[in-house]
Amino acid sequence: GQENRSVFLSGKAFFDVVKQPQKPFFVYANELITKVLGTRFTVQAYPNDKRVKVQVKTGKVSVFTHNDSQNQVENPVLEGVVLTPNQEITLHRQELRFSKGLIAQPEILMPPTQSPSFEFEEAPVAQVFAVIEKAYGVNIVYDEELLEPCTITASLTEESLAEKIRLICQGIGAKSETIDAQIIIYSKGCK
Repeated sequence: GQENRSVFLSGKAFFDVVKQPQKPFFVYANELITKVLGTRFTVQAYPNDKRVKVQVKTGKVSVFTHNDSQNQVENPVLEGVVLTPNQEITLHRQELRFSKGLIAQPEILMPPTQSPSFEFEEAPVAQVFAVIEKAYGVNIVYDEELLEPCTITASLTEESLAEKIRLICQGIGAKSETIDAQIIIYSKGCK
């Protein structure tokens, strides 16, 4: 189109969208609309499925339902529920309810030449979490004061994000939970 780029999807597709801020890219999939300025992402929307899913590989997308679309489609600014790399959102079609989370296998977002080292020797847990946050583009929420005395010695290079978090939690006597695409760490501190 002259003003925007629109696709109507039934099924599953991966998109690699060239950035053109004056011409947003829209994917209409059942009750879900994904608005993009330039990114790589997947939309899964089968007609008889009770869910529609969007997963972001790079960039940002904004998702909203057809009910919210009147103001959103005409506005070139990203609004709605914003997703960044390694995040996904599921629209539960019957309730028109979103649930946001991390994709099943988050990937390191940095180029291999800039990829951080996951080798830690008596490293403060805050430093370890900072390296993981930067590498995967995730937010790790924890009590900094409570975990300040905690240190980690580990080689976590080959582990997935979930396994890295599990091993760190095991090492400091903590538990983790993923809520709304954030990793929450629960701990009583280190002794």
